[in-house]
Amino acid sequence: MAREEERRRLRRDLHDGLGPVLTGVTFKADAAGNLIAADPEAARSLVAELRAETAGAINDIRRLVYDLRPPALDDLGLVGAIRQRAAHLQRDGVAIHVAAPAALPALPAAVEAAAFRIATEAMTNAVRHAGAGSIHVRLDAGTELRLRVSDDGVSPRDWRPGVGLSSMRERAAELGGSCTAGPGAGGGEVVAILPLGSIMITVLLADDHPVVRGGLRALLGSIDGLNVVGEAANGREAVRQAVTHRPDVLVMDIQMPDVDGIAATRQIARDAPGVAVLMLTMYHDDDSVFAAMRAGARGYLLKGAEQDEIVRAIRSVAAGEAIFGPGVAQRVLGFFSAPPPPEVPFPELTGRERDVLDLIAGGRPNGEIGRRLGISAKTVANHISSIFGKLQVADRAEAIIRARDAGLGLQGERLPGPGASRQPPEVP
Repeated sequence: MAREEERRRLRRDLHDGLGPVLTGVTFKADAAGNLIAADPEAARSLVAELRAETAGAINDIRRLVYDLRPPALDDLGLVGAIRQRAAHLQRDGVAIHVAAPAALPALPAAVEAAAFRIATEAMTNAVRHAGAGSIHVRLDAGTELRLRVSDDGVSPRDWRPGVGLSSMRERAAELGGSCTAGPGAGGGEVVAILPLGSIMITVLLADDHPVVRGGLRALLGSIDGLNVVGEAANGREAVRQAVTHRPDVLVMDIQMPDVDGIAATRQIARDAPGVAVLMLTMYHDDDSVFAAMRAGARGYLLKGAEQDEIVRAIRSVAAGEAIFGPGVAQRVLGFFSAPPPPEVPFPELTGRERDVLDLIAGGRPNGEIGRRLGISAKTVANHISSIFGKLQVADRAEAIIRARDAGLGLQGERLPGPGASRQPPEVP
């Protein structure tokens, strides 16, 4: 079996490769420590060797981690990881086209890994052994994930089941699926069908109240298809566990100690973008709702929501949708349907400068402006100088005309009747 062969290889690499390297590093570190005082030059030489050997060990660890599960699956998702691999193979001059739905459902980790390995093996074989000039990869999902890789390379009538082909078939069979490979209409073709069954959604809970976490864990644990993989009592711990466990959904409160839910959401969106954050909180004010959305939350529910609403929200955000509780949805719709606020005249001015300009346009002298605004005459003069510069006007009369054209200085004054000439008030 392909899986058993992988386990044997990993065991061999750890026992015969990484293990001895780390053992040697330990001995050399001890030797360097012994030589620091007596022979600093020899100690420095050993440290240099340690650095090189440690770098090699790190590379071995990265390779082993990749063999367990390619990091690209967590960073880019299945489609993105296949496209990244295709881009690497295209350096050999072959054109590879990857087609997939706009959003695949949340896939079990085993299905993702198997599909990626099969697609990679099929593309590599087409490039290296069939001399393909064009490869087409197609992904479709329903109750099963269907992967089809076709190429225009030279295809023999009978495909011998070598190591690569046997590995692809075994990967599919381990998941209860199938993989067929052979000549197609214009070259070779590999078709893998991987059943999805009841997709398990992994959930992380973050709330500073143990009673809330315990109740949520009990509720979600009683629902088929949901699996709680961890709990966090503060935002910092939520970020750490989200990066470690990579759950499908993080259900999180806003008000938490150490790091609040909004700051944690912002960090998770950067460090673990595949984790969908669903806010479950007592706060329903506009500032909290929109701050959470801007931080990257995909859903927002209020505590007290019915269990069906919570479960539906978890499944929706796991599938890439955005969802709001009824009360929150009304606020969001109200925000976007409300008419835009009136445009503020002369936005380049400060609020105080706009007040001064309004009184200037109303014909008020500097002394009265100062008394009305509670500022000194010198401050009024400074504001006026700043206004003239920002509006690029030469004098008070020009400033008054500009201000009145924008609707300032008219409050409480009688507007001129039809036919009256529009002149600025007498400049004091």
